[in-house]
Amino acid sequence: MRLVLMLLLAASAHAAEKPVLAILDFESHADPDLGIRVAERLEKRALQANKHVLPDRDDLRLAVRQAKLKVTLAGAEKQLQKFANDDLGANVILWGKAEPREGKAFFVAIRAMKSDGEPVPYMAVERECANFAALANFWTDFEPVLLEERTAMRVLTPVSPEAKAKNLVKNFSFEQGTWFPAGWSKVDGLTSFWVERDDGKGKCLMHDTEVLTSQAYPWWERMKKGEVTAKDAPAKLPVAPSQIYATVGGWEGVQYYSDLIPVRPKMRYRITVDIKAAWGGIFFPKAWVKGYGEKTDQFTTQKRELYNAYLALRTETKGKEWETFTRTFNPTLRTPDVKWMGVMLYSYWPLGKYYWDNVVITEEAIED
Repeated sequence: MRLVLMLLLAASAHAAEKPVLAILDFESHADPDLGIRVAERLEKRALQANKHVLPDRDDLRLAVRQAKLKVTLAGAEKQLQKFANDDLGANVILWGKAEPREGKAFFVAIRAMKSDGEPVPYMAVERECANFAALANFWTDFEPVLLEERTAMRVLTPVSPEAKAKNLVKNFSFEQGTWFPAGWSKVDGLTSFWVERDDGKGKCLMHDTEVLTSQAYPWWERMKKGEVTAKDAPAKLPVAPSQIYATVGGWEGVQYYSDLIPVRPKMRYRITVDIKAAWGGIFFPKAWVKGYGEKTDQFTTQKRELYNAYLALRTETKGKEWETFTRTFNPTLRTPDVKWMGVMLYSYWPLGKYYWDNVVITEEAIED
């Protein structure tokens, strides 16, 4: 069985030119079923991403039993590496530990190691997850680390005046507006703010993720209903050390949207963003581009998200200075029904303040 499994995986990897990734059932003494479900959910996300070859789940479990392999978060790296190389023919092995929390929440620690070289994990990430949907989003965060990819390029020069003149984002520098920046969603005065830059170069957007969800959720609901505006916002409640995971940054983060922008077919675009913020490990702020199209059922026609790409903002000064990042994207290359796009500025962990400015999208070239 082991030899057949290894040969099948090796052949698949060679044919697809993708690395073989083996995701083992997670260690979970308090709730073994939780460890199984975590592995299965990560496997599902890996299959959706389609950047790895994955062994059949039942075959993988059989191979683990035959090898009498004990999966622990730490202390078994040599055995795990040998198993990945000799028994599976895998390029990368991923394992970890899950601990249940109150309700549907759980803590997860994830490790990944290559099947060659020193038996030392090259990825070690941990997070409190509110539910399995949060775990799926967590995959998006750590997948670039798993693949050893960077999804953003840091640039040292500001956006040129020529690029700004061709910018498709309304009020890209947040200078225009009354109670909130024109062309963007409303600030709430508790987690999102329209403020002056500390260097005197105009206005910018600021997110504060160190806000308790127990305070933010009711406030957001009142904002949504139009009962209040940012000027009515309450003072932020203090966050105790034991409450850090009960904050906005520990859950869905702060999300802030631009108005929609028309998309031209087959066009490649470039997004550039200035940011002043800290980050750590696999947690970093992101500027998402979301593409929308119309979907019609028997009753209605609605805009639906069909595409997304993000600009990863791993700052080098960790919030001491403003830094500029850029990347290209093509929203209609594989999703031709996209007609509009919008920017979502996203801040979450580590807890603190995130400053955003100069959000520029330009048409760069027609793709072949």
